[in-house]
Formats: sequence, structure tokens, C-alpha cells
Amino acid sequence: MNTALAQGFEVIYADNDSIFTKRDGACREDFEALAREIARETALPITLDQHFKFLVLLKQESDPNLEATRRYYGKLTNGELYYRGIELRRHDCPAFLKKFETELMTILLDADSAGDVWMRQYKHALDYVIETCDLIRSGKVPLNELVISKNLRKPIYTYKSLFPHVVAAIQMAEKGKRLKYGEKIDFLYTDAEHRNPFRRVVPAAILDSRHRFFDREKYVQLALDVAETVLGVFGFSRGDLGLGAKPKDYIEEIKMERSREIVSELETLTWSGPE
Repeated sequence: MNTALAQGFEVIYADNDSIFTKRDGACREDFEALAREIARETALPITLDQHFKFLVLLKQESDPNLEATRRYYGKLTNGELYYRGIELRRHDCPAFLKKFETELMTILLDADSAGDVWMRQYKHALDYVIETCDLIRSGKVPLNELVISKNLRKPIYTYKSLFPHVVAAIQMAEKGKRLKYGEKIDFLYTDAEHRNPFRRVVPAAILDSRHRFFDREKYVQLALDVAETVLGVFGFSRGDLGLGAKPKDYIEEIKMERSREIVSELETLTWSGPE
């Protein structure tokens, strides 16, 4: 950091093995020269990894005043998107939401300057959020693009809580499917708020032409979670669309499920006494 500062660079982010810097008018060669100087000063190998045109550092969900570690997205000078710690990196995020997040970032960062992002592209991105929510509510999204995948971390009979993927696994077992530890369970939300857990989801394995419905409001909320990830630092919230307070979002739901799974797994590890 001191080397970068001495060379006139601003340090905007750093963690245990990387540093993000910027300097007005700096080109790729300037950053490569900085990397060589840091390597010389520290006797540690370091190279220029990515050269950003735009970089958006995301906030911690627990404290909006602090940037989150390894949670950011941006556009490289070669035009490619680059991201860490967002929904696109999760294997259990539906394909539709991954495409939505990719397009949302593409629209937002299709600009020549940071001023253009704020003054022009943010409005276009907001329009795209509204358009996507309308599309979901129309019911015209292909069901296979809304499927969520999650792994079984232990035999289904040992779970004490009826998580959505566990419910889907039980439904599959009742259809004669033999499930193994670690198997991926694909499911679709059909009525996420139903009192009966077995009416909330349906396994993707049994989807056929007779299944035409999904929980539109649930997937709208999931899309808004993604929109708040990408646009939240610009001041966006679902309240901008006339909606109420944010419900428990998809990421928080997954984290809570995983925490309960860990507790459940620990409870199954009982001591049988000395042999």
C-alpha cells in the first residue's frame, strides 16, 4: 500500500493477497509498472490481474457503512464483466436470475464515464428491473430457468427441518427415486408461503407439461434481491417500485437454512461411549 501511495495511486480496496488501486489518467502499463515496483520492494511475486474500466464495491449486508470482503463487480477494459461474491457465483441461483443479473450489470456499465453510469444508465437499469418483474408476473418465464439446485448434505431421514430442497427430496423418494448423500436436488417454488411445506415446492424431476405454474411473487422477490445487490450502492431499494419492506431475501434464507443444517448435522453426531 505504501508503495502504491508513493507512486501517486489511490488504494480503494485491499485484502490478504491483492490490492485495488486507481490513478487519474493511468493506463495498463502504469499499473504493470506499479506491480513490478511492489514486487521489487517486497520481494514477493505480484502481477497485474485485472484492469477495470468500472468497479463497484458492494456493502456488507450486516453493516451498509462497510465494504464487504471479496464482494464486488465491474467491467474490464476489454469489455468483459468481472465479479465476486454475488448471486452469479452461486450454483443454487436459478438460470433466469443469473441471466437477469448479467444483463442488469451490462446495462448499468454500458457507459463511457462514471457520470454516464449515474446520470443515464442507472435509469435504463431500473427500467429493466421493472420489465423483468412484469415478465415474471406474466408467467411467461420457462420453468426450467427458474429451477433452484441445492445439495443434500446428509440422508433425508436425518433432517429435522423441512427445508425446500429436503421437501423436494422426500417427494422424489416417494416416487421411488433412490437418493444419495451429496446428491443435487432441483426444485421449483410453486407456493412458497403455503402452510403445508409439501405444497411450497415441486421437484424439477417430476415437472412435465401439466406443470405450468410457479410462485410468481416469490420469484419477483428473488429478482428484486438481485437488483438490490447490483443497484443498492446507487440507492435502489424495492421501495422505489412502490413495494413494501424487504422480506427475508434468498441469500439470507439460504444462510439460515445452512446454519440450521449444520446444527442438525452436529446433533446426529452422538457419542456412543468407549468401546
